[in-house]
Amino acid sequence: MASLTPARVIGVDDRKGSLEAGKDADIAIFEDDFSAWRTMIRGQWAYAAT
Repeated sequence: MASLTPARVIGVDDRKGSLEAGKDADIAIFEDDFSAWRTMIRGQWAYAAT
C-alpha cells in the first residue's frame, strides 16, 4: 500500500506517511481479501473486525 508519497503530495509527511517516532501512528491492517482487520488512529486501536 502507498503512504509516504501521497502524504508528501498533500503536505502532511511531517506527521503521516511512515512509521517513525513522533509521527501519528495511523495503521490499517488488511485481510487477504483486502477487508479491514484492524485500524489504529494516532496510536489507539479504533477498529477491530469481529
